[in-house]
Amino acid sequence: MAEALEETYAKYKAADADEDMIDAAGIERFCEDIGIDPVDPVILVVSCKMGAKQMGAYARDEFVSGMRRMGADTAEALKAKLPELRAELDDQRAFKEVYEFSFDFSKELNHKSLAVDTARAMWKVLLDGRWALVDEWCEFLANAPDCKVITRDTLSQALEFSRAIAPDMAGCDRSLRPSWRWRARHSWRCRGAPRESNTERRPGGGS
Repeated sequence: MAEALEETYAKYKAADADEDMIDAAGIERFCEDIGIDPVDPVILVVSCKMGAKQMGAYARDEFVSGMRRMGADTAEALKAKLPELRAELDDQRAFKEVYEFSFDFSKELNHKSLAVDTARAMWKVLLDGRWALVDEWCEFLANAPDCKVITRDTLSQALEFSRAIAPDMAGCDRSLRPSWRWRARHSWRCRGAPRESNTERRPGGGS
C-alpha cells in the first residue's frame, strides 16, 4: 500500500511548489479522477479525513495518512468508497464533525474568524438541501454590509439553529419571532453589525 500511495501522491503533487504538497490544480485533477465536482460536499469529508489544514492544498503527510485512514491507496480505490464517505453527511454526528472542520479548513491561516463571503459559500455547499432557510440566511448576510466576518460560535450556532427550527420558524419563542433581524444580528453574534431600527423582517427581506 505504501508504494501505491507514494505513486498516487506523486501523480497529483505540484511540480513547481516550494513545499512538498498537492496544490489546488492537483486537487482538481484528483477530484476529476474520483468522479466528483470540486464543490461536491463529499470532498469536505475527504479533506476532514486527511486533517487538511487549509483549503486548496494537501501536505504529503495529510494526503498519505488520510488515504490510509479511508482504506484507499489510489484514486480508483477512493472512488469506490465515495458512497460510504457520502453517507457520513447523513449521520448527524459525522456531519457535525465535517461541518466544524470546515471553519478552520476554509479560513485564512492565522485568522480567528471566517470571511463572511467564504462562510456563505460553505453554508451553501454544506446546508443546501439540509436547511430550507439557508438561501435566506446567506442573502441576509450579503445585505448586511457591516458584517465582515463569521466567528466559530456563529458557524456552530447556525447548524444548531438549522436543526431546531422549522422553515416557518416553528420552534422559536413566539415573543421572539417578530425580532428575527435583531436576533440574527445579536444572538448569532455577527461581528460588527449595527443595532437595527424598528422595521423588522426575516432574512432575505420578507416581512
